[in-house]
Amino acid sequence: MLERINKYFWLIAVAFVVFSAYLTSGLVLQVASERIVPAAQKPKVVSVKAGLHTSKPSLNYYSIILDRNIFNSAHNPLEAFEGADEAVSSPSNLRLLGTIAWNEARSIAVIEDKSSRKVDAYRIGDRIGDYEITRIDRGRVYLSRNGTEEVLELPDLAKTGSASSAGRGAGRQGRRFTSSVLEGIRREGNRFEVDHSVIEKAMSNMGQILRSARVVPYLKDGKLKGFKIYGIRRGSLYDKIGLKNRDIIQRVNGIELTGPEQALQLFEILRNERQITVDIIRNGKQQTLTYTIR
Repeated sequence: MLERINKYFWLIAVAFVVFSAYLTSGLVLQVASERIVPAAQKPKVVSVKAGLHTSKPSLNYYSIILDRNIFNSAHNPLEAFEGADEAVSSPSNLRLLGTIAWNEARSIAVIEDKSSRKVDAYRIGDRIGDYEITRIDRGRVYLSRNGTEEVLELPDLAKTGSASSAGRGAGRQGRRFTSSVLEGIRREGNRFEVDHSVIEKAMSNMGQILRSARVVPYLKDGKLKGFKIYGIRRGSLYDKIGLKNRDIIQRVNGIELTGPEQALQLFEILRNERQITVDIIRNGKQQTLTYTIR
């Protein structure tokens, strides 16, 4: 049970940074996931592109789930990907925003066409322009065009080995950035107003913001009852939006966070919301934080 939960706890990050990573103007939040070993049998490929009214699963189920290790600690770096040197080129007009690497039937890649600024979710066997997606790994997508294999990967994938030293150098820049972002947040008790400009600024340095706290699943009687946040840096965005160390996030806009399915729903629901409520347990007492996007 715990192993399954650990594969998905990163999903809840959207609950308390949704306004700093809002899906606007084709931009997508980048959050972490763990790879699930592909199934041995290759299932039938089913497209999940949004807007197609067929029997295929909707994007509400699969949603845009991005694959960057935002909660990875310095003593537990990401492993290098096997075959990292295989690809020889990358499509210049495409940009990988993230992946969820599951079995072949359910792996998803979120790709932006830079010329049209269109963002869509794709699966193995889907086509994007002249390319066919042949494989989806954590943080990497393989495409084929005219018999030639090319690869898309997340920009920071090659930099994970030097994360510790880079993080020290980025600290001062991150503090300056955060100070600018926080000017657009106003608080009255547990109610917050967040300027839309905060979202745009946050998107320009999402990695720095998302490294400002950690999150773990909260279990009670062996069942998932929410997610606990800790390691919040003083003066960070998390701090300014009212979260405190050891807060337990239970619900977002009424959705109880009891499993990956519920967390997946948030991506579709929160994408179009301008008011977000986060129900938490703090020091054993229930509280609700309310955020309004202006």
